[in-house]
Amino acid sequence: MGRLVSAAATLGVTIVEGRPLRGRPGHYDDETRTIVLRPGLPRRRRRGVLGHELGHAYYKHIRCGDPYLSARQERQADEYAARLLITPEEYARAEQIHGPNVHMIAYELDVTRPIVVAWQNMYRAGRYVSATR
Repeated sequence: MGRLVSAAATLGVTIVEGRPLRGRPGHYDDETRTIVLRPGLPRRRRRGVLGHELGHAYYKHIRCGDPYLSARQERQADEYAARLLITPEEYARAEQIHGPNVHMIAYELDVTRPIVVAWQNMYRAGRYVSATR
């Protein structure tokens, strides 16, 4: 959680536990620079959700009604989380242990499957840049 807490501090974002909108596991509010996380999330899910919501904070996303823009924002948030939570060295080590099994790679890296898929897509497309730079 250290990378996530550092990213939140750098972005000036407060993390609280509470009831996110519409029962989702997390929500980012750009107006208050706050991330609300559902209490009791398992560690791996919490890391994935927090990383994703930090992506929304990084890009200053606001909720919109446009499905194309919304999908783009969700992809950007997952990619930010992937860059924040997975290094190329960590990914290579996990893939060496588990082969192409995305579920096992996610388990090994202590992240959710969508975060691994986002990382793979960025890396394969040559768009991977560490979030900590």
